[in-house]
Amino acid sequence: MDTFDADALVAFIRDQDQAIAAKFETYDNMRSAGGPRELFHTAEEARAWLTTRAPSKLVDGAWVGHVNRIGSTPFELLPLTKGAWQVLSEELGDGDQNKHHAALYRELLEKVSADLPEAHSAAFVERADDLGMSDLGTWQSAVAQLLISLFPHEFLPEILGFNLHFETLTFDTVRAARELREVGLDNYYFLLHISIDNVDSGHVAMAVDTVVNYLQHVLATQGDKALQRAWRGVQAGYLLSQSAEGGDGDDLDASHNLPVNNRFAAELLRILRSKASVSARLHCASRAQIGGKKLSEWLDHRKLQAGQGQDEFLGSLARARPWVIPGDSSRSKLVSALQWSGKMFGAFTESEVQALCHWIDALGEVDQSLYGDFIGHHQEADRLADDTVQLPDVRLASPVFDSRGLSTPWKQQAPSLPTFEPLPQIALSGTDAARRLQPIWFAHIALLEGMVSTPTRTCDTSGCAVIRVLRAQRGFAAEGAGVAGMDEMRRADPKGLVAVGLDMSHRAGLAEPRRLADAVPSDSPGPGGEFALDLLHWSMRPVQHRSALMGMAWAFVGLHDCLAAQSCDLVSHVAKDALVKIVERERDGLAICKRELIRDPEQGREFEAAAVFAWAKIVECLVRV
Repeated sequence: MDTFDADALVAFIRDQDQAIAAKFETYDNMRSAGGPRELFHTAEEARAWLTTRAPSKLVDGAWVGHVNRIGSTPFELLPLTKGAWQVLSEELGDGDQNKHHAALYRELLEKVSADLPEAHSAAFVERADDLGMSDLGTWQSAVAQLLISLFPHEFLPEILGFNLHFETLTFDTVRAARELREVGLDNYYFLLHISIDNVDSGHVAMAVDTVVNYLQHVLATQGDKALQRAWRGVQAGYLLSQSAEGGDGDDLDASHNLPVNNRFAAELLRILRSKASVSARLHCASRAQIGGKKLSEWLDHRKLQAGQGQDEFLGSLARARPWVIPGDSSRSKLVSALQWSGKMFGAFTESEVQALCHWIDALGEVDQSLYGDFIGHHQEADRLADDTVQLPDVRLASPVFDSRGLSTPWKQQAPSLPTFEPLPQIALSGTDAARRLQPIWFAHIALLEGMVSTPTRTCDTSGCAVIRVLRAQRGFAAEGAGVAGMDEMRRADPKGLVAVGLDMSHRAGLAEPRRLADAVPSDSPGPGGEFALDLLHWSMRPVQHRSALMGMAWAFVGLHDCLAAQSCDLVSHVAKDALVKIVERERDGLAICKRELIRDPEQGREFEAAAVFAWAKIVECLVRV
């Protein structure tokens, strides 16, 4: 689709879904007629298959791990990217360990006795080959999911396009659900993805809705030219996911853009024409097919002489898995067949086999200019120059690792009590209070956001509690026994902490910030601004400051309580009602975090110290000396 059309996009996605369904129906008929399993034949092969795919499956949801964050998303886009964060939340089980996708896959690996290190550990990467995780495509998929997520301010269209493709049903998923059961292994992880990724109300529907809403917003606010650029970005992200499927290489169009006519193609065609002239008839009995045609048809000498025939053959050969694995000749069955002990050993000389390997490996090469040419590289560079600062700015970009984030001033605090006492109340009223509060209000929303960007770090009790706290802070509905899906997308006017902050700015007559940078000044920020900048820098290091960030979030629950009080006139009654509900859910979640942390006395003390420190800073920002 050269131009964006919402109806055409919906139809395209539904067609892709139906194509997979039709493919599975053919597979099912083959199996019912006595045909063999295709992914694996034994339970042992299934265990190896599951282990091989661990790098990609254990980052499930990571591709949207930085979307909808306070620092990298203009406030007007927060409602439009809500669906992408809802996908992340549901990938993380909405904070329920029993529904958490990475946790479910980890449990599956434990059931098949795959003793793997934590996916976020160095050992997981360093020992990958020894542990049975050496598949290049799977690692490419995992890295693509992690990398695409990092820069939503620059590549939001690409992330939304990646999400759109990644959530679509795959042929491997439906086959695995059947074949795992047949060899006596748990198939629930794959059954879950068949149901939750549905086109009607599930992740695919949410992904489509998010793309459509975003692009319609771009058209309404920036015009046709910006729409076309954003649409190209969505398409680029879709294609990136398509090309990095990590073993699930079943997308019907995934290989159409492979560089089949690369610099080695001419030599390969010369070799094939030479072989075809003497061997075409010898392949008449072969049942092997490439692109739906028998080998003897492809090896017709006349067809390989014509340009169109050459292009068709190379394109079909490049997509003929497992005979050819683009970018990896060592895993290509055709190469194995031409080597010692293979059925065609001796048919090609060593140099001819090498030419084939060069061509296959080059299929995985990326022309760096393609992306820029496709979306309009220079136009995009101009847009970024206008829309962002030139140096890393923690108020606008993510990730930013400044030395300021290494400071730990709360460690100078030494709370004597084993539990944190109830927070004192502060009387809040007037424009001056709102002005003082604004920087820390919007900045503190970032405190816990970075903790959910790596799925396996959220599999434990406190990680799941943080997910639930973030859902509350974003104004998402309380978690139920089921899955919200499109219901959450349709919920009318949910109020989260950003909406409460905007309500406060409006009531005080302050200029409403369009993004975080408007609320947190960089020049002469004053006490509140300095603390706000510190909060943002600390939030960029969620692993290093995990306990402290939770403690500071606990202190800010007290501030939320203050704004919800009847005596406070900083926010409207509607905002107060929202805050009351948010506070209740925050307290529940952070109390669980605290309970888990105090099992380690040092972590418990850091939580307490950071809470005391943050509350003192809040008071300092708000109370006129």
